[in-house]
Amino acid sequence: MIFFGTLGGIFMFGIAGIFIGPLIASLFVTIWELYGIAFSDYLPEVYYRKRRVETIDPDNKEEPDP
Repeated sequence: MIFFGTLGGIFMFGIAGIFIGPLIASLFVTIWELYGIAFSDYLPEVYYRKRRVETIDPDNKEEPDP
């Protein structure tokens, strides 16, 4: 991510892009994460990074939903 941010920054802003490119890339990732948190009630659940952890009730013999 830092590599592509730096290359994109150099391409867009010249030598100053060495600093500006990764800064813009990190701001983009931060805003993307905040968007996911803020609208988590409206967005579909994704199992890419975090899997839903379900506890198994010892008294209940049913299997949890996958």
